[in-house]
Order: sequence, then structure tokens, then C-alpha cells
Amino acid sequence: MSEPSQREVDRCAGKRMYRTEREIRAVARLRSKDGGVGTLRVYACGVCGGFHLTSLAEFVPPAPVDKDVKGW
Repeated sequence: MSEPSQREVDRCAGKRMYRTEREIRAVARLRSKDGGVGTLRVYACGVCGGFHLTSLAEFVPPAPVDKDVKGW
């Protein structure tokens, strides 16, 4: 596995991280009802190992990083 690009690291750092898919799906449902933000998509982040939300239709999440080998 390759190291994440600086862009992927920056994107991850600028987003709220959720530890479980169950938690983030509940948040996505609430935010979609409350704010009219449109469709929110849940994705597993290969940089931090958590989950994030995106509203982008054409989004490719970063590939998983082997944290043991890369020292993350």
C-alpha cells in the first residue's frame, strides 16, 4: 500500500472523523433532514481508518494505508 498524498491527508484533517459506521450513518440521516444539505455519502477513510461524510457525487476515498509499515 502506498502513502497517502498530502492532499488526502489535508482533506482528512479538515473533516470530522467518526469511529463507527453506525454512528456516522445516524449523523448523516439527521443532517440530511435538518439542513437540506442534499445527499450525504459515508465513506471509510484510508488515511485515518475512521469514517467521513461527503456530499460530492464523484468522490473516490483514499486507499487504506498500512499503518504498521508506514509508522502512522
